[in-house]
Amino acid sequence: MRPVAVLFVLPLLTTGPAVAAELAANTGLWEMTSSVKMQGELLSPEMLAQLPPQARAQIEASMQSAQQPHTHRMCLTEEKLRRGFRFDQQRSDQCQQQIVSETSTLIEMRGVCHQQTGDATMHARITLTGRDQMTGTFDMDSKSIVGPHHISGQISGRWIGADCGAVGKDDQ
Repeated sequence: MRPVAVLFVLPLLTTGPAVAAELAANTGLWEMTSSVKMQGELLSPEMLAQLPPQARAQIEASMQSAQQPHTHRMCLTEEKLRRGFRFDQQRSDQCQQQIVSETSTLIEMRGVCHQQTGDATMHARITLTGRDQMTGTFDMDSKSIVGPHHISGQISGRWIGADCGAVGKDDQ
C-alpha cells in the first residue's frame, strides 16, 4: 500500500554524480534538482475510498508532492565516488544492477529489484557536462497492488564548492 515507486526512485537517483569511480566529478557540495512523473495507479479508487479521510488525504498529498521538482544538497566525497552507484542501498539484497556504459562523463545502468508485487526494472543515464554540472534521466516500470505503473524523471546537479559545510559527508 506504500507509494514504493516514489520513495524508491527519487532518493536513489538524486545522489547525482556519486555514481561511479570512473566519473570525473568534483567532490564537495552539490545541489541536485529532480522531477518525477508517474503514470498508473498505486492504489485503486476503491482502496482509497476505504481509507480514513486523514490517511487518504495524506497519501494523495504525498503523491502530488512527489511529482513536484525537489532540490536538495548533498556532499559528494571520494569514498562515495569509489563505492559507486546502487539503485536501492537499503534493499541491496533484493536488487541487482548492471552498468551498460561508463566513461569519465557518462554512466548508464539498468537494474532490477524484487518486490512483493513483482519486479521493478530501472534504467538511468547520467552525463557530466563538466566536472561541476550533470544531467540525467531515469525510468522505472513496476507493479503496485492494482497494476502496472511507470515512473520517469530528470535530474540536474551543480557543484557548489569543495566545502560541504553542514551537509553531512556520511549521508547517502
